[in-house]
Amino acid sequence: MLHKPTIGQGDSTLWKRASGSDLQAMLQNEESLSWALPEGPGVYMWKLSLRVPHHLQTDPASMTQWLNRLCQLPTAKIGECRLGHSVLLAGLEIRGAGLPTDKIAALLSFLTEKPRRRWMTQFLQELSANLPAMYVGETGNLAARTTQHMTGLSDFGSAMINSSEVEWPDLDLQYLAVGSKDAEARQASFRKTLEYISATLTVAGYTRRPG
Repeated sequence: MLHKPTIGQGDSTLWKRASGSDLQAMLQNEESLSWALPEGPGVYMWKLSLRVPHHLQTDPASMTQWLNRLCQLPTAKIGECRLGHSVLLAGLEIRGAGLPTDKIAALLSFLTEKPRRRWMTQFLQELSANLPAMYVGETGNLAARTTQHMTGLSDFGSAMINSSEVEWPDLDLQYLAVGSKDAEARQASFRKTLEYISATLTVAGYTRRPG
């Protein structure tokens, strides 16, 4: 039995976080995501996860390789769309270029000592708050909608499953559970407004029609 994700739980923050790796493991073990996520309404974002896996924190080379891979993953993809009467955009993908050779060398040198690896781990964890979202959505049931994504029953979920690069452990789910005590907040129109604001301000590159 997996431990329930605790990041953001039990505090005053509105946005909570669940690890894509933990959620995937639960589904593989045929566990319901309702054990980790609310079954009520809310708004959610999928973002790249910058939490360094524990087994990589002891090896500078593995940690550097992991970070270099993250810096190359696609963060936005737009399918075919018409720009005008006779102009068609065949598609657009945005990704990082990876770490240059000199940056890899500097990182390897810095990570040789354990305290520095701990510092880098904290640096990345705090940096994650500033990442753009890859996808933003709203739903009447956070646990059920997340399950749909992770089993390929949505456009975004299908894109992730069919991707040759991005895997669910590369992502974190950040979600805002809309409290049942607020009748207005349970209305779909209000959730869609929150979704639209979130998608616009975080430049969610896989979201097609927010709100």
